Amino acid sequence: MHTTGLAQEEIWSIGRQTLGAGPGRTQIHGRADVPVFALKEKDLRVVRDNAPFDRHTSVTNWPRGKDADETKQIWKQICLELSQHPAVKLALPSSAITLDAKSPSDGQGQT
Repeated sequence: MHTTGLAQEEIWSIGRQTLGAGPGRTQIHGRADVPVFALKEKDLRVVRDNAPFDRHTSVTNWPRGKDADETKQIWKQICLELSQHPAVKLALPSSAITLDAKSPSDGQGQT
């Protein structure tokens, strides 16, 4: 999501609104704040599309390999490189955010 200008609690609140019953959608344990320029350095395209929620942003233009296995390896390498980019920051809530939880004190454990 596009987070420029948002306070930590606002970011966690939007994340909380995306929780649901589907697999992998019931808890938030952390987030990576990835600046647009870091994605563009990897020749990826960043499009704020506001769907399915306001401020939603899609990352497109992922390169393809000769087959599904090579594509997966290329994508994993890009993600690994992004995770090590000095401008990418990990943010951790004070405890896991869950679908049924009220508003914990989020964002205090940033690293």
